[in-house]
Amino acid sequence: MWPVIDYADIAAGSVSADALEQLRRRGCLVVRGPLRPRAGAWGNVMYIPAAPWCPRNEIYADSVRQAFVAGTSPSDFPEEHYERTWPDRFQPDQLNQTGRRGLGLD
Repeated sequence: MWPVIDYADIAAGSVSADALEQLRRRGCLVVRGPLRPRAGAWGNVMYIPAAPWCPRNEIYADSVRQAFVAGTSPSDFPEEHYERTWPDRFQPDQLNQTGRRGLGLD
C-alpha cells in the first residue's frame, strides 16, 4: 500500500515523520487534494519521477518532464491533456528541490 499525504500538509511542511518513513520505504506516494476544484472541470494527471535511477527510468523521467513542462498527459496516461489550457496550472519553477531533481530539472 502506498502512503497517502494531504497536499495541505506538504505545503505547510507538516508531513508526519511516520508518513515520511513510509515514503522512504515505498518510494512513492499518493498526494490527496493537489488541485483546486474548478467548476465543470477536473484532472487526473500525475507526473511521477522514476526511481531507482537507471537508463530505462532516465528515458521515462525525460518523457514525464517534457509532458509536465508542456502541460500534456504523460505517455502512460490517456491523452486527455487537461492542463494545456489551465492558466494557473502548476509550473516547473514551483517545484521544490526534490521534485526538480526527480524530474531531472536540476
